[in-house]
Amino acid sequence: MAVKDVVVSWFIKNIFIPKINVWDNPGFIITRFTDKGKEIYIREAFVPEDILINLEKEIYKKYKKRGRQALYSAGKKFGYAYASSSKFTKINEESKRNFINFVDFTINYIACTWARKMEHELDLSNKKLTFQLYDIIVCSKNGLGYIMTEGGTAGLWSFMVDDKSVEATQLKCQGNGYKNCSLITAPYKYFKGKKIDVLREENVFPFKPDNKYLIFNRIKKSEYSSNSLKSLLDSNIFSYKEGRLEFNKKRLFDFGCSFIYILEEELSKIERSNKTLFNVSFNFGKKITKNIKEKDFLKFVCDFLSALGWGDNLILKKKGKYILISKMHPWVNNSTDKSNFIIFKGIASGLLSGFLKKNVLFKKHQINTDNNSLDLVIRS
Repeated sequence: MAVKDVVVSWFIKNIFIPKINVWDNPGFIITRFTDKGKEIYIREAFVPEDILINLEKEIYKKYKKRGRQALYSAGKKFGYAYASSSKFTKINEESKRNFINFVDFTINYIACTWARKMEHELDLSNKKLTFQLYDIIVCSKNGLGYIMTEGGTAGLWSFMVDDKSVEATQLKCQGNGYKNCSLITAPYKYFKGKKIDVLREENVFPFKPDNKYLIFNRIKKSEYSSNSLKSLLDSNIFSYKEGRLEFNKKRLFDFGCSFIYILEEELSKIERSNKTLFNVSFNFGKKITKNIKEKDFLKFVCDFLSALGWGDNLILKKKGKYILISKMHPWVNNSTDKSNFIIFKGIASGLLSGFLKKNVLFKKHQINTDNNSLDLVIRS
């Protein structure tokens, strides 16, 4: 059957067939490419859109400007780190034509899972990029978009034009009743000259996947989980259409796994316990269990988490307590050692609580890296 959806067609031709994105291994979502003859891969995962929708609303409600800044800073730091680790083309390293071609490719790639349609205008002489975004993740629902729409875009573009002063802001947002979102990203002096108020974050750093990162995140055979994202797409448990990956009518989108650790670290600066992040993750997990009838719900929870790239998972019950073992969990250098794995704990707690009809909260954790991978154990 011919593929009529233009976004899906572009994705299949340019990403899926060349296996730039690898979705067919339980526990792993990988983006891979070749740099100077050496294969490089970035460990990714899918996160539910609802978590960021509600996180932005709750953090802004509680902390106002401090909250906005923490969310934006997390997004920009992630965008900059992701662009550097993925070897994005920089303006001073390629011809003008090659750079523009890469910008076009990158925007098409992002649109595959982040939006229904993305239009852009490039003013290269002023390092300015203007977007018209249709059904972009998160902000088209909550009217905010501090993390990905603004922060993430600023981070990507600041790396590509080699200018840490680059910021991004929305002039209008679909989530506030407009037809689409209008976004500008440019050096701070542009916004200052136009007297446009923007959030700022210049404390951004590149991230280079070293040998340890590549070893720890290398695809390995799963021991517990049997379903990959591709197998669940093939069986129609997940759906993908018009740039939207969905489960049970809930949208999911992919990101480099450094994001989960950067977000947790930035939010801990304003809320040390990261209670809000846990709660929105828990509420999502619990909510999606409604209307799902699964006799072997423990296997469902494990396969769901594994299909989204969160490692190879097994749940055990001992003395009335639940233990979730996540082998080959996403690992990102020193960030992982400082993490409390809030999003993962929250989603897993919510899923289990929803099926059991009582709260099961994963609070404790321990990690083991002796097997050249991150093996995470969380306990209720």
